[in-house]
Amino acid sequence: MNFKKLGDYAKVQGGYAYKSNDFKENGIPVIKIKNVGKGNLLYNETSCVDDSFLKTTANYATNTGDVLISMTGSNINQPASMVGRVARVSKDDPISLINQRVGRIVLHEENIIDIRFLYYYLSQYETQYYLVSNATGSANQVNINGKLIESIDIPDFKFDDSKKIAHILSTL
Repeated sequence: MNFKKLGDYAKVQGGYAYKSNDFKENGIPVIKIKNVGKGNLLYNETSCVDDSFLKTTANYATNTGDVLISMTGSNINQPASMVGRVARVSKDDPISLINQRVGRIVLHEENIIDIRFLYYYLSQYETQYYLVSNATGSANQVNINGKLIESIDIPDFKFDDSKKIAHILSTL
């Protein structure tokens, strides 16, 4: 099987660095690293910003189907807070904004690989182990960057094949 780098298909967009005084009790939810669960987003402890940020930081607004990844977290011995957790934005999730240290996988162009396939591939234990093993920092808090994520080997499937695989995985 042939492989390409994730960076051949997509780039990692980092989130916006909201300031602590930007946060309010109500408004647009901001996805922080603690809100990136394993597979889905966790909204039970979100911070919010004023609605005006939806205009000024529109490039950081989530869309249904977005794949988000935590770029700061713990080592592999603490899976709930491990760096490299991957979640997808569902159709039921509210429009939110992405905070710093949360990455979004952005395809270079449509129909080169199914974004859902990338989500499932990034969610594998082996892929997350690769990210944790190459992270920098201390035992309690490690970091990964976009270049590391973009260096992940991805099977070189045709778009239709990646779409079929993602469909099968999503039905399981």
